[in-house]
Parts: sequence; structure tokens; C-alpha cells
Amino acid sequence: MSCLIGKIMLKLTKMLSLAGTFIVLGTIHSAQGAVVVSPSNGNPVEKITGVEVLNSDGSAIEIFTVDFQFDTFVTTFGNTPSSQAFFLDNSDGALLALTAINDAMNAMTLTNQQVRGITSFAPDSGPIINLMNYRIPILFDPNDNEVETMIGQFTNGAWVGGTTQMELADGNPPNGLVMYAKFTKTGEIDLTPTPPTVPEPSNLVSILVCGVSLLFVAKNRI
Repeated sequence: MSCLIGKIMLKLTKMLSLAGTFIVLGTIHSAQGAVVVSPSNGNPVEKITGVEVLNSDGSAIEIFTVDFQFDTFVTTFGNTPSSQAFFLDNSDGALLALTAINDAMNAMTLTNQQVRGITSFAPDSGPIINLMNYRIPILFDPNDNEVETMIGQFTNGAWVGGTTQMELADGNPPNGLVMYAKFTKTGEIDLTPTPPTVPEPSNLVSILVCGVSLLFVAKNRI
């Protein structure tokens, strides 16, 4: 009898372990990839949707729509910066976001006549198209009227970046006018593993009793 119960326990342990594995695997996320929005097959870029950035503690993937605005920092984000300046004081996150944006634009399929560029509306001169760089603000100093930005730019046939530069945060055009990336968070994917559900001890005993009973019934019928 003890041998029989031992075999049943072993089978149940394997089943519970396998169930737990399926639960953990179910939390693994497969990136869907960002989508570049443009009026004519990539020329110029107006916005990028579905930009995925791992958060600072690795517990979630945050999803953004990225718009672009050619303006001063203060006009774009405000004196008390809005949430669209999402990566202020987070240069590591800004670098991940910049990489995701560059990857999306580098993945565009363009003909030789098309130019990879970004479009926006400037305050006094109307639309600006095919601007070959953009900036993500990472530090704002209102006392000195300065903002530190991380730069993405089109160089040698590809979007690259990661260098930083100080900009004038506010001023009359053209002073301080740059192409800023504005982030609107649209979703989040939780990466926290879900612990496997293990039956209560009382339920486990019930399962064992039922299993043993069924085995005895089957044996008596033979």
C-alpha cells in the first residue's frame, strides 16, 4: 500500500510541477514591434506607435506612442514638465526608448528617392519635414533655463544615437528650437511571474484517497 501511495504522490508532484511551468511560461512576452506612422511610406515620419521600453526594475514593459514637436522645451512640455517628458531623470530608460525608436525607423523599407526624416510644425514657419535628428529630454534645470537631451540622428544611412547635449529650455525662435520626442504611455505588460497554484493539503489528501479508492475498485473488478 505504501508503495502504491508513493507512486501516486510522485505522479501528482510531476503534474503540479508541469502546471507551474505552464503558468510561468505564460508570462513571457513576445515583443510586437513598433509601427512608424507616415503619410507616404516613411517620408516623413509623423509618429511611432507601440514603442516598448522595459521599466527600471524589470517588472514590466511600458508601451508608448511617440509624437514629435519642433519647438522649445518649455513650449513642448511646460515649465512644470508634463508626463510626456517621460524619461526626465532616467537616462537609462531614455537610451532604451531611443534604441526602440531608431530600430523602428531603421526597419522602414524605402526607395532610393525617399529620405528618412521626421516632420513637425514649427511656431512661425509651418511644417518642418525631413529633419534628421530628434531629442529626448533627460534633465531639466529651470533655474539656468537649460535642458539636457539625448540625441537620435540619421548618420551614414542609419538612425543612431545616445550622445547628450545641453539645450536652451526656452527662448524666442529660433533659439532653443529642436525636434523633441513626446511620449504618451498607452499600456503596460506585467512581467511579474505568477506563482503556481498548489492544492491545499486537505485537497491533496482527498485526491490521494480518491485515487487509491479507484485503484481498489479497478483491482476488484479484474
